[in-house]
Amino acid sequence: MAVKPAIVDRIIARFTFGAVAVYCLAICAIVGYRARSTDREAATLDFRDFWLTAREFFRSGRIRDDLGVHNYPPIFTILMTPFGVAPLQPAAVMFTLFSIAIFAWSLWSLSRSLGVASRGPIALATLAALPYIHATLVLGQVNLITAGALIAGLATLPRFRSTLTGVFIALAAVIKIMPALLVGLLVLRGRVVAAIVALTLIATIGFGLPIALLGANESRSQYVAFFERAAAGHSARATIAAEKPQKAKYSNVAVPMVLRRLLTGVDAAPGAPNGPMFVNVVDWPTQRVWWVYVTLAALIALTTVSVTVRLTWFHATDSGSATVALYGAWSAAALLASPLVWTHHLAMAFPTVFALAFHALGEGAGSTERHSASKTVRRVAIVGLIGWLVAAATLISPEARAAGGPMWGVLFAWVCCLIVAFQTNASQPLAAEALA
Repeated sequence: MAVKPAIVDRIIARFTFGAVAVYCLAICAIVGYRARSTDREAATLDFRDFWLTAREFFRSGRIRDDLGVHNYPPIFTILMTPFGVAPLQPAAVMFTLFSIAIFAWSLWSLSRSLGVASRGPIALATLAALPYIHATLVLGQVNLITAGALIAGLATLPRFRSTLTGVFIALAAVIKIMPALLVGLLVLRGRVVAAIVALTLIATIGFGLPIALLGANESRSQYVAFFERAAAGHSARATIAAEKPQKAKYSNVAVPMVLRRLLTGVDAAPGAPNGPMFVNVVDWPTQRVWWVYVTLAALIALTTVSVTVRLTWFHATDSGSATVALYGAWSAAALLASPLVWTHHLAMAFPTVFALAFHALGEGAGSTERHSASKTVRRVAIVGLIGWLVAAATLISPEARAAGGPMWGVLFAWVCCLIVAFQTNASQPLAAEALA
C-alpha cells in the first residue's frame, strides 16, 4: 500500500521541528553553562561583555568602554539594557531565545512572502550557514538578530513593500554599521521612499535616542570615542599600515586583514602557546598591500553598482528573482567592505546563501510552483553554493582561516549572485503566487 505524500510531508515536518527544538534546548544549556560566572575566564561568552556594559548603564546611566564592548556604537548598549536587568545566566538564555525567535520569525516571513518555492531554499541555506549560526549562538553574539532584520528586509523587497524594507535595513544598520550599505541598493533600484525611511530611522534611533537619554554633549563624546576606537583604529588603512595590527588573530577574516596576512609576514596567532603562525606567500611593503586592497575594493564596489544599475534601468520588468540575487550580492558586499569580520559574523551572509539556494533549486522536480530559472542560472547558483561550503570547511583549520578561507567563500558567493542576477531574464519574474 503506497504511503500518501501528505503523510510523508507531515512526518518530515514533525521530525524537523523536533530536531530544531532539541538543538535550541541544547544551545540554551550550553549558553547557560558558559555564563555560569561573570569572571571573564570562566564565562567564555561574548554576551558577558554586552551584559556587563548594559548592567552598568542600567545602574549608573553611564556607558563604559572598559568592560569589553569596544566596536559597537553607544546605541547598542542602550538597546541591550533590558538584558542587563537580570542576572547573567538567565539573561544569556533569554537573549539566546530572543535571537532564535527573531531569526525564526524572519525565515517564516521570507517563506510567506516568496511562497512554497522558498521553503526548500530556506532549509538548504540554513544548513549551509549553520556553522556560523552555531558559532553566533554559543558565543552569545548578536549576528542572528542582524541577520533576521536583513532577511525580513529581503522578505518585503520583492513584494514591493519598500517602506518596510527600509525599516528592517535600518534596524540591522543600528546594530552593525555595514548593513547601511544596502540603502544604496534601495536607491539604485528606485526604492527612494525606503531609502529615506532607512536613513531617517538610522538617524532617529542611532543618534536621537542616545541624545535623549545621555544628553547632547555626552552622546557626542561617546560617538567621537567610538569612531576613534573602532572606525579609525580598526579601519582598513590602519590594519594594513600598522606594524602590529590590533586584530591579527586568524579568526578575523576581514579582507584588509586577510591581505595583510597573505602579502606580509604577520603573526596570525599572537600570544599562542604553539608559537607564531605565518601564512604569507610574499613579503611586500604595506603601501603595495594597501593599493591591492584599494583596487579590489573599487572593483567590488563598481561591479556591484554597475550590475544593479544595468538591471534596474535597462530592463523593462522588475524581476523578483533578480532582486533576490541582487540583495544577496549587496549583503555579501557589506561583509567584504567591513574592516573587522570575525568568522561568526558570516551568519549575516544568510541572504547571500539563500539567494544562491533559491536559484539553485528553481524548477525542482517539475513543480509548477517553483520559480523559473535557466540552466545557466541554476548551474552558477549550484557552483556558488559548493564554493560557499568548501570555504566553510576551512573553519577546521586555523591556517586556512588565517588565509581567509571563509571570506573567499563570501567573495565567490558575491560573484555568483551578480552573475545570477545578470543572467536572470527580466521577463521571468517570480511566480505570481510568490508576489501575491
